[in-house]
Amino acid sequence: PGGGWVTDLLYSPSHRYLLSCGLDGGLMCWSDKGKVMQRAEQTTPLYCMAYCARNNQLAVGGHAVVHVFALRAVARSSSFVDDDAGPRTDAAVVHLTSVRDAHDDIVRAIRCDAVGSGAFYTAGYDRAVCAFDPETLDPASRDKPHVRGKPRFRRFPNLHDAPIVSLDLDQDNGWI
Repeated sequence: PGGGWVTDLLYSPSHRYLLSCGLDGGLMCWSDKGKVMQRAEQTTPLYCMAYCARNNQLAVGGHAVVHVFALRAVARSSSFVDDDAGPRTDAAVVHLTSVRDAHDDIVRAIRCDAVGSGAFYTAGYDRAVCAFDPETLDPASRDKPHVRGKPRFRRFPNLHDAPIVSLDLDQDNGWI
């Protein structure tokens, strides 16, 4: 189904979905039976993903942006694939809720604080790390620079002399 390299894979055990994203801008959701449940098209390549069960949010890194999706659980008996026509479009599993521009180049790493606040942390080719409070990723906060006194995100520029392509989070103490 896609036309470009797959850049990241993510499995959601609570939903039993495999998600893949790639250079063709496609975000694919696969069932535990290997069937394509949905293909969500974006206009630019996608590079990395992280899911936070606490907020039911999927963050996907693109070129200078973070796409935020809600992930919907569906009954196992739901039919997402029409054998003749491919994936059905009326059975959305992932739903785009917001797009946040925070970086100046490719977003190459994302992690979620699943134990603590549910915040997302991103890193990229622009040598920056950004921290997104989950409350500010809500679609209702899209055009507001602050939500209840909180900035939409915090940006830490020039942390390295070269692009940052990996990121990890110590859940015990919140260190990146």
